Amino acid sequence: MDIKVQDEIFKAYAENTREVKSIVKDIKHVCTFATQVSERDRQELLHLMKAIYKKQNTMLDIIDKKLDLDVWQEINRNK
Repeated sequence: MDIKVQDEIFKAYAENTREVKSIVKDIKHVCTFATQVSERDRQELLHLMKAIYKKQNTMLDIIDKKLDLDVWQEINRNK
């Protein structure tokens, strides 16, 4: 795989990571401060947040196995 394709994959992953972090922050805020959310719904939100993290880690594992992680880290350091 050439470096251009790797860079595109890494950029997509980085963008996805930013979105996930934003979503997780919003979920934490809702779970902490929303008084009208039932305990069941709050627990479901927390469960979804954990599922998002798990998928993100799975994606990183795939990138690590399929691509050169050192190249990815170098690209991200230069941004």
